[in-house]
Amino acid sequence: MSTTQFRTNRLVISAFLAGVASAPPAAASTFVLPIVAAAQGVNHAQWESEVRAINRTSGVRHLAVVDWVGTPDWRPTSYDVSPMSSLSIGGWGFAGGRSLGLPIAGFAVCEADDDLLVEAAILTGQWAGGGIPQPCASFNGGTDMCLGVVGAGPVLDRLQFTAPGGETFLPWLHTTFDRRTNIAFANPDATAAIVTVTMTSQDGSVIRTQTTMIPARTMVQWNDVFAQPPWSDLRAANGYFYAGATASIRADTRLIAIGYVISSDNGSLSISTPH
Repeated sequence: MSTTQFRTNRLVISAFLAGVASAPPAAASTFVLPIVAAAQGVNHAQWESEVRAINRTSGVRHLAVVDWVGTPDWRPTSYDVSPMSSLSIGGWGFAGGRSLGLPIAGFAVCEADDDLLVEAAILTGQWAGGGIPQPCASFNGGTDMCLGVVGAGPVLDRLQFTAPGGETFLPWLHTTFDRRTNIAFANPDATAAIVTVTMTSQDGSVIRTQTTMIPARTMVQWNDVFAQPPWSDLRAANGYFYAGATASIRADTRLIAIGYVISSDNGSLSISTPH
């Protein structure tokens, strides 16, 4: 090899290494995931969650929980996801974990690289009772102990807070007696939120509105809403042959809301995500 060829090859390699060193990191964004762990529901239901971070790139990708709106004792967590791999995280650890026996419920504010796929599954099952408690694997929620069968449930992608004054629309609510509809609201801001909720029956003939206050940095859940006035008017209007209802929600702070439709027979679950 001539001296000229050697110098040319060295320059090419140096330019390549300089390009690698100066390559920009993956862009990151903030999003929200609902998380629940070690929570007992109606009719012996067990609620857990699993988060999966799936990295299909050739580089390490990052995921962090940077804020939390929900039960107390939250601690920030962060994860590096190896190239071409999937990371499973139980909801218990993802939300920082609490003392043994204390349930976790809330919304995790996350930051992750944009090309990292991050999803959360909300798992529902029935408490078995009488068995020997065993540690829960991450795909069963990762809590200290599983006291019953952990079921399956819907998988949710990255959600977002609605900006102040914007509409949060829940399109898939259910009014019949054999299913319960719960709605969870979370206000991440430092001031109390004035929230106006308007719900409409399936045929549009009945519309009811209610205004409420959600304290700063607080999650509030309305349980079995169509058994309570004024929303019970929608159940009466739908009768036995219709079940659909929608909710339009506006607040003067940032807000996220999500609807849970739960079978009273077996605890199976549908989720109405915000639009």
